[in-house]
Amino acid sequence: MIVKVGTHETSIKKELVNEQEINVTKCTFEFAEEITEDFVKEAYFTLNGKTYKQVIVNNECDIPQEVLAKKGTVVLGVTAKLIENKKVLKRYNPSPSYFNTL
Repeated sequence: MIVKVGTHETSIKKELVNEQEINVTKCTFEFAEEITEDFVKEAYFTLNGKTYKQVIVNNECDIPQEVLAKKGTVVLGVTAKLIENKKVLKRYNPSPSYFNTL
């Protein structure tokens, strides 16, 4: 699953290849140019009131097994923080995207 992350919103790329995907266990992220490699990036998967955090490394992360094991609509949020000397200098928290699990 490919997720585009802008400074204000996220969106799941809808391409012919993605429309009928099965057994998807990873997310690949494409970040806006303002969100550079210097940012610490995290994905948040919320399903049935529970949220699972995944650190994004090399613009990828796994979808938590707890999410894949249940049926429902998943809220996928992303944060990106620029941190220097343990202080957050800049933070992006774009609006989330949604997808369904089988």
